[in-house]
Amino acid sequence: MWPECVKTGFDFTGFDDMGTIRKDIVRLFHLAGFKEVDEDDVQELLQSHSEPLSNEDLMQLDQHRALQGDNDDDDDNAPQRGLDIKTLREIYTTIDETLDKVKERDPNPARSAAFAHSVEEALKVYKAILHDKTQLAKQSKISSIFKPVSQASPSTSAGPASRAAPSTSADEDCDSPPSPHSVHLSCSDSPTSDDE
Repeated sequence: MWPECVKTGFDFTGFDDMGTIRKDIVRLFHLAGFKEVDEDDVQELLQSHSEPLSNEDLMQLDQHRALQGDNDDDDDNAPQRGLDIKTLREIYTTIDETLDKVKERDPNPARSAAFAHSVEEALKVYKAILHDKTQLAKQSKISSIFKPVSQASPSTSAGPASRAAPSTSADEDCDSPPSPHSVHLSCSDSPTSDDE
């Protein structure tokens, strides 16, 4: 080890004895149920990792990786599991069509009504999931953040001098001047004269 890498004042006594480490590895193998493993097997395995790979070993490794890559592609082609909005709507369309057929074809209306009721009760969980997903997917309207405020049309008698007076309403604290042709929204974050 490089002396400058070791902190001063740190007393490094060296690594554990390799014999002790091999015995610990064998003990762990035995605990895992591999009773046939002994210290010689562990030593052989450790030495094999320190040797460079031969061309044959590299070819086998490359073939193994290629096979693993093929298996990964199969996973990508498999249909993805999950309930998205489109899938849930397709399910409901199919179930509604089926319930309509049952109601049309069953000569016993009480039985078909009971069947339809039990199916609809069972589907409540999925209806809740669909409702939650559609609520998350909806874009929030600006009116849910800002509230519309009615404002009187601007007076022609007030000149520019009246605009220089200190503002007392939240509407006048907005950065842009109000336009008589637009809907004005209150700025909820703007301070009023009470806050100052």
